[in-house]
Amino acid sequence: RIYFTRDRNQVPNIYQQQLSSINTQQFIGEQGDAKQPALSPDQTKLAFVFYGHDAQGDVCLQTIGEDEIRCITNKNSADSSPFWIGNNELGYLRRDGIDAKQNIVIHSLSDEKKQAIYSGIISSPNASTDGRYIIFNLISNVTTGASSTDLEVPRMLSVYNRQNQQLVQPPKMDLPGF
Repeated sequence: RIYFTRDRNQVPNIYQQQLSSINTQQFIGEQGDAKQPALSPDQTKLAFVFYGHDAQGDVCLQTIGEDEIRCITNKNSADSSPFWIGNNELGYLRRDGIDAKQNIVIHSLSDEKKQAIYSGIISSPNASTDGRYIIFNLISNVTTGASSTDLEVPRMLSVYNRQNQQLVQPPKMDLPGF
């Protein structure tokens, strides 16, 4: 089964589809206003950004097969881009107020502790399968007034090592066509 976002009448909602069928079904239901689904590795929970309680967005969880939505962030920040680190940790981006910088936050589902591990102008975070590395795009050398949509803004693939708590050099990769 796959989960994806579809906008209808300017309201995003999460849908699910069995790979053996063309039929889709709303996952969040009529309350909608959700996007960026991320399925847990054990496929029992879906993390997503929900706008039903906060126009800036909250990272929320829903157990597959249940209706209850549990948000793990609060209304004081704009939260986005959830990603799983194993089945018991969830990462996401948090931006406070009007600051352009975001924090990569790791939330433990077992003890509900949250830790901001890196700050910057970040997009597309994800974790290695063993959870040791967090990979993301870091916008560098941003000058005052520059926006993250400017094509001239340099973007760097960045790798954060959770064990020694610092950025490490990403591996050299040959990406044909880039």
